Amino acid sequence: MTGQTAIITGANGGLGKALAVEFAKRNARVILACRSLIRGEAARMEIVADSGCRESNIVLKTLDLSSLQSVREFANHVVNNEERLDILVNNAAIFGKPIIETKDKMDLTYQTNHFGPFLLTNLLLDLLKRSGPGSRIINMSSFMHDMCALDLDYLKPDDFGVFCATKQMGRLKQKPEILLYNNSKLMNIMFARELARRLGERGVTTNCLSPGIVRTNILASDKRIMVMIVMIFMLVVS
Repeated sequence: MTGQTAIITGANGGLGKALAVEFAKRNARVILACRSLIRGEAARMEIVADSGCRESNIVLKTLDLSSLQSVREFANHVVNNEERLDILVNNAAIFGKPIIETKDKMDLTYQTNHFGPFLLTNLLLDLLKRSGPGSRIINMSSFMHDMCALDLDYLKPDDFGVFCATKQMGRLKQKPEILLYNNSKLMNIMFARELARRLGERGVTTNCLSPGIVRTNILASDKRIMVMIVMIFMLVVS
């Protein structure tokens, strides 16, 4: 990957950090797009140590996907300062958050997991095209997309609350905070499929994947008993 540049969102831990290490081992220039500069800097130094790459190959930038302003500022910086972009990995996500309205009048989970990455991808698309052929967009989804109950008429926080109160929420009768995550992961897949169709033969490949059961930090702040059991299971199988 010498000469290639990759952006990984949520690269301060879990899957994002593991990907950054592997890209760095292959001599890529990796931009870590993280919400916390403190955690991001700690991860950056660990990635350098684990990969054995040059420190200058790992760059840390601020990105908060729950803020459209932050997304635009990050994308603007990349477009104006980077000569190329070969890989964009939309990895960052949150899980188990209640229905919360952001400053952009969207639900926090939907915006962080889908609408933020959706905007980011579109703002960087021209740079990805210019860097092709061979550029890639990778959306990290989840097998939990199969347990969704997505209705595009109920995307706003208040509307989604009404939807949960008055309609069936999937075959497992999930709690709203779980359903938000599941729906957002289906959105990731729908976006990847449509983007792949629209890009056609323009030299940019779009993929979407479920990593399966892996060791990740997405549930680390949730103290519910079942979630803790899942976390222990993840540690054992990974």
